[in-house]
Amino acid sequence: MSQSKGRSGALQKSIFNGGQMKKSSSAQTDFDYTVSLLDKTNRQIISLLEENPMLSQTEIAEELGLSQSSIALRLDKLRKSGIMNETIGIQYKKLGLQMCRADVSCSDPDLVLNWSTKCPLLVNSSVGVGGNNVSVFIACEDFEMFQYVVDEHIRRLEGVSTVYFHPIVDWAKDYIIRIALDAPKTEVPPCQLMPYCPRCPSNPKYNGKIWNNTK
Repeated sequence: MSQSKGRSGALQKSIFNGGQMKKSSSAQTDFDYTVSLLDKTNRQIISLLEENPMLSQTEIAEELGLSQSSIALRLDKLRKSGIMNETIGIQYKKLGLQMCRADVSCSDPDLVLNWSTKCPLLVNSSVGVGGNNVSVFIACEDFEMFQYVVDEHIRRLEGVSTVYFHPIVDWAKDYIIRIALDAPKTEVPPCQLMPYCPRCPSNPKYNGKIWNNTK
């Protein structure tokens, strides 16, 4: 009986490890294929579009001395592989927005992340290691509003022990952000925490300037 169990266990382990090896091999194959797409021409294409996302396929082809059809094929492969992704955003400084970062020390990073994703002013949030294990980036019309978000919402989240507030004065490179410019007005804050921030884009009593024309 014991030998039979041992053989069965060994067999199960062998099958499991084989599955893991197959999965790892598949992941390695995907990685190798992805890296293989980054030849000189594709790197040039990506660099051109990073510099000017509005370039047409014809303009890229003329710049690199290739046909438009070959550029179209390369772009299609880059997009399907996930290497290249296109997104639309705004130059937040053009709207007079301020960027701030809150470094949070908490026992439940997922709770803070989940709250942050519901905030209309969220630019991004991240989880790290160390004392301050969550960073939340928010764009506000002024630093007073950001201080309100920190004091009335972030500090009140369960498990949050400390919050450090850092206004961001400038970036080394232009920073494009994605933020809801058409946030609808709602009776309950999108983040589900009262009191309603006075310049939250969804506040029916919003008293700022940028989101006045949304309903």
